[in-house]
Amino acid sequence: MLCLGFKRKKWANHPRSIRMMWRILHSITVTNTIVEFSSRGHRFLRIEEPSGSYGGRVDIVFEDPEGRPLKVEVTGSSYLKDHKIIQGVLYHEPSDRIAIASLNETVEPESWLVEAVKAVATRVQRFLQEHPGQAARIFTPCELCTDCASEECSRSAGSR
Repeated sequence: MLCLGFKRKKWANHPRSIRMMWRILHSITVTNTIVEFSSRGHRFLRIEEPSGSYGGRVDIVFEDPEGRPLKVEVTGSSYLKDHKIIQGVLYHEPSDRIAIASLNETVEPESWLVEAVKAVATRVQRFLQEHPGQAARIFTPCELCTDCASEECSRSAGSR
């Protein structure tokens, strides 16, 4: 959603050492998040569950003290980035609470942000389906540029 022309680098194109460190950071963040929410009275239910309307899988599912589901998307980074918050919001379902966690911070987006992100995501998805050629040529600078494989965008790492 941050850049219509974004093309993700293949995971295998990242150096093996980077992939290993990311997996380790993600794993310890999952453990840290389970401890954090369990300490606040949430009951751990399971990991890896399909969630949202966009074919995603949320990392952790808890039940809050009132018995409502709380889904947590975990990112393998020290601090939250915009695109990870957007990704987590897209896992939200009407009956759930949603949170996004990194190693050093956790956010539970307010309902107005959840609704705004989901509304724009619906419009973007429709635009991508109806105008794929046009969308592929629309580049907007964002925090994902270093992870982009686009050969056409002058800011993408793929064009350098």
